[in-house]
Amino acid sequence: MFTFDSKTMRTLLVTFCVTAFLTSQVFASTYYVDATFGSDANSGLSPSQAWQSLGKVNGTVRGAGDDVLLRSGRIFHDQSMSIGWSGTESDWVNIGCFTVNTSGTAAECSASDPKPEINGTLEPHCAQADTCVRNRSGAVPSTEYGGLIEVWGNYIAVRNLTLRDSGGRAIALNSDVTQPRHHFIVENIVANHLSTDIITIGTHYKHGIVRNVTASEYGLCELYRYSQCIGVGWPGGIVVFDSPNSMILIENNLVHDGFGEAYDCLRSSHVVMRGNRGGNVHSNPYYLDHCSNSVVENNIAWGDLSGRWGANRAFAGVNVHNEDYGNLSTLRSSINNIIRNNLITGVGYCLDSGQFDGSIQRGFQVGFHFYGNTCVGLQRRNVSIYSTTNVDRILIQNNIFHSPGSMEGSCSVPNSSSIQFESNLWGDDGYASAKCNSSTDLRQDPLLVNSLASFAQLNSTNLPRASSFALLTNSPALGRGTPVNTGGPLLIADLIPFDSLVKDVRCEVSAVGLLQDFYCVNRKEPPSLGALDRAKYPPRPPVVINSGG
Repeated sequence: MFTFDSKTMRTLLVTFCVTAFLTSQVFASTYYVDATFGSDANSGLSPSQAWQSLGKVNGTVRGAGDDVLLRSGRIFHDQSMSIGWSGTESDWVNIGCFTVNTSGTAAECSASDPKPEINGTLEPHCAQADTCVRNRSGAVPSTEYGGLIEVWGNYIAVRNLTLRDSGGRAIALNSDVTQPRHHFIVENIVANHLSTDIITIGTHYKHGIVRNVTASEYGLCELYRYSQCIGVGWPGGIVVFDSPNSMILIENNLVHDGFGEAYDCLRSSHVVMRGNRGGNVHSNPYYLDHCSNSVVENNIAWGDLSGRWGANRAFAGVNVHNEDYGNLSTLRSSINNIIRNNLITGVGYCLDSGQFDGSIQRGFQVGFHFYGNTCVGLQRRNVSIYSTTNVDRILIQNNIFHSPGSMEGSCSVPNSSSIQFESNLWGDDGYASAKCNSSTDLRQDPLLVNSLASFAQLNSTNLPRASSFALLTNSPALGRGTPVNTGGPLLIADLIPFDSLVKDVRCEVSAVGLLQDFYCVNRKEPPSLGALDRAKYPPRPPVVINSGG
C-alpha cells in the first residue's frame, strides 16, 4: 500500500498543473509547400521538409494562427486551397510566398521574386466552345461559385500569389449570418482567365481590405455561354455582397477586360472603393446596387475601348441602382453614398441611376452626392436618372461634363425637387442647354461650349482648359462673373493610358486598424472642380468666365 505525505502531494499537484498548462498551449506553426521538390510525406515545417500539394494543406492545417507559404515561382496545377482555420488579432493567418536564401533558410519574397501560381482547370486558351471547362466532376474549383482560394475564417491575410485558369473564382471569402466572419486582407494578387468572378466577399463578412490586385479575363463563362454555366448568374470583378456594415476597403486595384462589373457593392453597406482603375468590361465599371453609406472616390473608369466585350453604349462609369431581387432579406435603399473625384471616359454614361418597379413598390430609395468628377468622351449622355419615385436626395455638384458628339445630349433627368444640379461645367458641342430635358432647370450651372478645339481624340496635348470655353448666350451664369477655380488643366494630363490619376494620400494604418483605415476617407476635402490632382496641379487664381458664346 502506497502512502503520500502532504509535501509529496503538493509537489505532485504543482507538477500536474504546470504540465497541464504547458500542454494546453497552442503554438502557431508555419508550413512550407514546394510543388517541385516537396513531398507530402514530409513534416512541412521547413523549406527542406516542404510539402508538395495544396491537398496536404487542406487535410492537415487546423491550428489557430498557422501560416502557409508557397515556394516562389512554383506552379500548383489543378489545385485549390481551403482556409478553414482562423487567426487572432495578435496572430493573423498568413497565406503567401517564401523563397530560400543562400543559407537554406526561408525568407520573405521580395517584389522581384516570381509569385507562386495556383492553376485551376479552365484551359489557358479558350475558344467559344464547351471545350474550355472540363468535366465538372473533376473541375477545380468544384463549382462555379468556388475559388482557387476559399477563406472560411477570421484574421486571414492572402498575399503575393498568382491565380489563373479557375473553373470558378480566384478567391472566395465565405461567411453567413449565423456565423459572420471578420478581418481579412487580400493584397498583391495577380488573377486572370477566370470562369466567373475575381474576388467575392460575403455573406456578412466585415472589416477587410482588398489592395493591389491586378486582374483580367474574368466572366468567361458568361462571355462564351458555356452550357455548364447557364444559370450561374452575372459575373463580377471584386464583389462585396450581402454584407451590411461591412467596413471593407477596396483600394488601388486594376480590373480590366472582363464580362461583368469591375467593382460591385451588392446589397451591402459601408464599402469604400478608392484609387482603383477599371475598364474594358461588359458592364458598369463601378456598380452600387442596394448599396448604402458607401464611397466611390479617386477612381478611373473607361469603356470597352478594345470592342471585344461589347455593349459599350449601354453602361455607365458609375451606376447607383436598386435591382428587383424579390424578397431577399439583405435588400436596402441605395442612399447616403458619395461618388467623388473620379475620372470617367469612353462609356455610355458618366452616371446612371434608377430602380425597378419591384424595389419601388417595396419602398426602397435612391440617393447620393456626385461631385468633383470629370466625365469626358461619353457615347450617350453625361447623366441619366430614370426614376423620381422614392428619391431620397441626389446632388450633382462641381463636375466637369464634356462629351462632344454624344448621341443623346447632356443628360436625361426627370423633374424632381430631390434632384439638384449645382456649379457643374458642361461642354457638349450643341447639346448643352439651359435645361436637362425640358423640365429640369440646371440651376447655377455654367453651360459651356468648346469654342477652340475638338476633343474627340484625348491625349496629353489635347485637353480642354478654361480658355477653351465660353458661356452660351442663354447660360444662367452669363454676366455674373462666375468664378471657376480650375487649379490648372480641366482634365488630367496623359489621360491615355488612364494611369496618371494620382489618388489622395491615404492613411497608413496597421492590419488590426482596419476600422480606422476605413474612416480615413472622411479626412479628404472635395476638389473645387473636377477630378484634379492637387499635388500635380497646385491651385491657381480663379478664372472668371463671363463672356458670351
